[in-house]
Amino acid sequence: MKSFEPVRSDRVAVSVKSKDQNEPEFLRNEGIKFYNEGKFFEALESYNKSLCKTKLGSIDDALAYECRSVVYFDVNQYQLCLENIQFARDNGFPNERIHILDEREEKCKILLETQEKCNDDNLWKFFKLSYPPNPKIPFIINCLELHKSEIFGRYVVANQDLFPGDIIAIEEPVFKSVHSEAQHTRCATCVKSNKLSLIPSNISETAMFCSTECLRIGTKIFLTARNESKIHDIKQRMLFEALYICDGSFEKLKQLMDKTTNCQQTIFDFDLSDTKDSSHKLKLLTSILSLVTASNVSNDIIKYLDQHPVLNLFKLEKERDIAKEFLLRAFKILTVNSFGIEWVIPAKPKDVNKDSINTRLAGDGLCSFGSLMNHSCIPNIDRVFVDNKFVFYVRQHIEKGKQLFVCYGTLFIDAPQEDRQELLLSEYGFLCSCDACTFDYPASYHYPWAEVAITINSTNSIDSPNEDEWKKKFAKNCRTILKHQNDLSKLELCRIMLRNMYYLVAIAKSEPFIF
Repeated sequence: MKSFEPVRSDRVAVSVKSKDQNEPEFLRNEGIKFYNEGKFFEALESYNKSLCKTKLGSIDDALAYECRSVVYFDVNQYQLCLENIQFARDNGFPNERIHILDEREEKCKILLETQEKCNDDNLWKFFKLSYPPNPKIPFIINCLELHKSEIFGRYVVANQDLFPGDIIAIEEPVFKSVHSEAQHTRCATCVKSNKLSLIPSNISETAMFCSTECLRIGTKIFLTARNESKIHDIKQRMLFEALYICDGSFEKLKQLMDKTTNCQQTIFDFDLSDTKDSSHKLKLLTSILSLVTASNVSNDIIKYLDQHPVLNLFKLEKERDIAKEFLLRAFKILTVNSFGIEWVIPAKPKDVNKDSINTRLAGDGLCSFGSLMNHSCIPNIDRVFVDNKFVFYVRQHIEKGKQLFVCYGTLFIDAPQEDRQELLLSEYGFLCSCDACTFDYPASYHYPWAEVAITINSTNSIDSPNEDEWKKKFAKNCRTILKHQNDLSKLELCRIMLRNMYYLVAIAKSEPFIF
């Protein structure tokens, strides 16, 4: 039994939307239905959609915040519960029902005093660099070097041995954007999820924010009523943010594009140790514009970019021409360099099929360091998204002097060699020569953790004791990979490596593992 329920007389059997039912109420009812089914993540998403459809300060706002407070109480997020109770009060929660908020608030305060302190800072006690940081690039370890060759172009090498589980970089994407399908689950500015306790904007129905500071930044740089239609388009976001970095000057932006075409620089050419330095963001922008670009762009894409809605915001033809050039450059960079930001959704006890792990794409990120690593169908580096940063870690032993590889999309176990090569050639313009392709490793058509899926009980909370067990199993798997790298099959090793990625997502307390 849940301790509290939303303030609704029909909360158990929610009716289907009728033609005269307003949208905020329909979305709130949808959230209550999800709540009653134990689908807390989906419930919070529906409540957030409701908030975006309401008039700020309305009774619908108050009721949506009250509903959110119920979910946070049930998953032991008492501080967030209290915050949403206050939001409900501030937006005019009905006086005749205020005793419900009073009761929940009182219980929250009592439970908060007895609850062990648990905050996001604890994540970074586990997710931390495994070796001393680079003094000039503090978010990567100091034993990484940038090399260049005719075959690989620019690539990253380790100047010492690295071992399974080592964390080599913790990088916040320079540019990031939330996909429209996930716009009610992550902050439009920093892409943090904040356990879905997000606030709406009075400008946009599609953008939410984790704090008033992110709302202020978003409104200042990229969020206006005039660009609402493409607010989550990462190319448009890049254009607005690049102009902001260039002091609003199209001329400066044009000069920077010309400079990075003729003289390419990476983060290894800069001192990024002082994030408050006025030139810090300009250095990152320079490194992004210097990344490798896609060689071929279809005429349809060029035509689309030439007619992009954002161009209507600029009055001068010269400004529109520079904006078009930037959008095309951004598209070429994103095509071969961006990383997907994903939700990984665990199995639940009542799921019919636990043999597959669902993922849901939430956004895109463009990294100045991560984008320098080349592709392999059997990579030695993998990544998980924690808070709003990519954590890059070692999958298998990397000998001193060896190159670091990530996978651009399809591992060898997921598709046969012919399909992988065709995809890489069409999307990235190259054929892979990794061992999996050279020796044609067999694909596996069963998901690697099929028979031992991590199952999250519906009663689990963010303070679940499973976390210590996951950490121990992750460490054990790392030892197994190192010890048996020469006697286990590549398929068996890859299964263990993917299992480790799943443990890390769980340890990171990704929202689907909480709700």
